[in-house]
Amino acid sequence: VKLEAPASVILYGGTGPLQEAIGKLVGLAKKATPQVPDLSQAVAPAFQNEWRLKDPNAVDTKKPLRFAVFDPKAYGPLPTALIVGMSSQDAFVKALPEHDQKKDDAGNAWSYKKFKGASRPIYVNFIGDSAVVTRHPDAFPKHKAFLEALAKAPMAGVGTAWIEVDHLTTIFKGELDAGFKQMEGAMQMAAQMQPGGEASAAMVKTMATWIQGAIGDAAQARITLEDRPDGARLSLSADAKPGSKLAQQLTAIKGTGAHQLLAKVPGDSVAVVTMAGDPTALKDLARGMMNLFLADAIFGGDKAKAEPYLVAMEEYMAATTGELAFAAFPGSNGVEMGMMFGVKDAAKVRSSFEKFRGLYDDPAAKAYYEKMGMTMSWQPDAYEVAGTKASIISTQMTNLPPQAAQMMAMMGDFMTQHFAVTDEVGVMVYGKEAKPVMEGLLTGKVKGGADAIPSVKRALGEAAPKALFFAWINPIALARSIKLGGMNPMAAMLADVKAENGLAISVASEGAGMQLVIDVPLDLVKEGLAAFEKSKG
Repeated sequence: VKLEAPASVILYGGTGPLQEAIGKLVGLAKKATPQVPDLSQAVAPAFQNEWRLKDPNAVDTKKPLRFAVFDPKAYGPLPTALIVGMSSQDAFVKALPEHDQKKDDAGNAWSYKKFKGASRPIYVNFIGDSAVVTRHPDAFPKHKAFLEALAKAPMAGVGTAWIEVDHLTTIFKGELDAGFKQMEGAMQMAAQMQPGGEASAAMVKTMATWIQGAIGDAAQARITLEDRPDGARLSLSADAKPGSKLAQQLTAIKGTGAHQLLAKVPGDSVAVVTMAGDPTALKDLARGMMNLFLADAIFGGDKAKAEPYLVAMEEYMAATTGELAFAAFPGSNGVEMGMMFGVKDAAKVRSSFEKFRGLYDDPAAKAYYEKMGMTMSWQPDAYEVAGTKASIISTQMTNLPPQAAQMMAMMGDFMTQHFAVTDEVGVMVYGKEAKPVMEGLLTGKVKGGADAIPSVKRALGEAAPKALFFAWINPIALARSIKLGGMNPMAAMLADVKAENGLAISVASEGAGMQLVIDVPLDLVKEGLAAFEKSKG
């Protein structure tokens, strides 16, 4: 049910029967750790204490809970309305404190103060068999119709909340503008303090402008928490203003939900990230993102110089299936990393890559890389595996501040990429010594089958419909596999801890809206608690 919220309302939502909602959460928690106390009986006393009621039984937690938050600039430091069930209206009125108690006060049924000398009254009104408690005299009278509709509206899952993003950006426009201006100032400072900062400032500024525009184009977001017999599912949906630039961009993105490359990435993967979209629909998005990097950063706004590479990007997208999969999996060097993308026309993919090579020789590109402290090289056809030629791209960073140099050393594997294109897939693996990994993937020595991992199968079933993006990570297995400096003290400590489950995130688009789903299996929580106990020694 879509509620029409007044411009002064920024957040609202609620639960079904409050005691039942709390019981579901406590029940899930108890499955992970039985020591969790039953909190359902503590809710009414908590309301009693907050409102200084004489009798906790005046509150009926078997009835739904609703809440709303109003513009704090207009409704002060406590701009809220809380709608709670009551045993009866008479019982609730009798339970009210007598400090400065008033009936029919400024359009409210009752008002009172928590204690003698308190500066801010509490206002009480009634909707059906629920009490509405506010802290501003105008909160209920000016929002009565909306609060009545909110009290009757059904709530999905354990609970649902709506965020009126459009109202927030209007109310806090000055603060948001100042925040983005401050961000620009910070970027300019960064440009003066580190190598390459000036070269990248234009791109980052453009991205910041896009983010600011996207926030301004957002209309509403909805958050729903759902319980499952074996876990919990958090869903975040967001809608753009009709006709806005963001609405046009979201409408153009179409996910298919066909994450078929999961079957090709290693079956012992500890983390996977996949994308499955319509390449034709994604073409404009890819062009726009690449344009930020090329026209604005490298070519200083010269769109003509950037155009050949943008066309190459379009040709590349048209020659692929729209599927991409990144995987991290155990290997001789700890965690190996690889990426695959689906291929429709291998010749056109290779042709587009040849055009991209110009970015390594173009004088403007070289000048940009030098300002960034980067030296880049492309070795075409560096070696061959099973009849497929593989190329190597290498990046070196120089003149970095000590902290940045340390970070780059930790990310050294990403500085070298080996890539090859077969008739079915493109493959990219990372690291100077990645050739054996490439050989394993292309010859079948490294077996696929991430789609058969039980936790991945479960997560796909809970994913957003026709998900464009899907990510799954087994945190304990990943922690056991990583090697830093050739060593991993976590491996021995977590050796006997189960590591069979993962956290999953999926994203889907529908019309001018987008949905993000976070899936948390109960068994993952159990494994995490077991790992925590091990960490204490």
